Amino acid sequence: MTRMQAAKLGRLGLVITLSLSFAYGLLLLWVHCRESVVRSRSEAMYAEFLKLHPGETTKADIEVLRRRFTSSLTENVDCGVAECEYTIGNVWGYSRWFLLTRFAHDHMPSSQLTLKTNGNLLSSALFYVGVVVPKGYGTREERRLLSSVPGYVPYSSGAYQLFGRASLVSALPELSRDTRLTEKPDYRVWSPSGCMNCVAIYVSALPDLPKAKRAQVFDVNFSCMTQWSICTDKEDIMPTAGREKAKESASAD
Repeated sequence: MTRMQAAKLGRLGLVITLSLSFAYGLLLLWVHCRESVVRSRSEAMYAEFLKLHPGETTKADIEVLRRRFTSSLTENVDCGVAECEYTIGNVWGYSRWFLLTRFAHDHMPSSQLTLKTNGNLLSSALFYVGVVVPKGYGTREERRLLSSVPGYVPYSSGAYQLFGRASLVSALPELSRDTRLTEKPDYRVWSPSGCMNCVAIYVSALPDLPKAKRAQVFDVNFSCMTQWSICTDKEDIMPTAGREKAKESASAD
């Protein structure tokens, strides 16, 4: 190879490297901008959720809320004779581009607000928030289970969804006997059974739970949507409720 040929190859290699770096930079910028938009809308929707009062909030109040997000979020209204269900927010699921965008730490953030009315008044409200955890990342608990449970398949063996749900309800869910000693009179911290390819934490609270306590137990870490590091566990997505749930699990063991 002549010196001229080597120089041409060197320039070609430099051009390819710069082009790939530029393309990756654009991918990072696009992913971060989209995540930031989703986070901003989610935080705004969550702030409205905290203001809701089952038994007091009216359909007229809900219409005002809907109009605020109509132009930027998908929504659906399903009404029967006496009851209506309003859904505002993103649709859960993996993007077709996730195999590419995951290299830019795309968390695929999403959120959803579901409101149910009976007659003219709000009967319950639920706020979901979630991110996608890529293959190779797992929960804190699985590190212990890997060494103590033969044949245990860890979450880190594949991608999964991490999400939290805060809900205002008229009656708290009935939980198993193992958790009754730690139940609170006005709220519950629990996890759904049979959650396939997901890690979830739920907090259900009665409408009369004081505002300060409501904000505390419903605390959502929206940084999971935009930060470079990966949120993988219940304590990451809902810190206060996640820590409480972890203590209850440790006490049960």
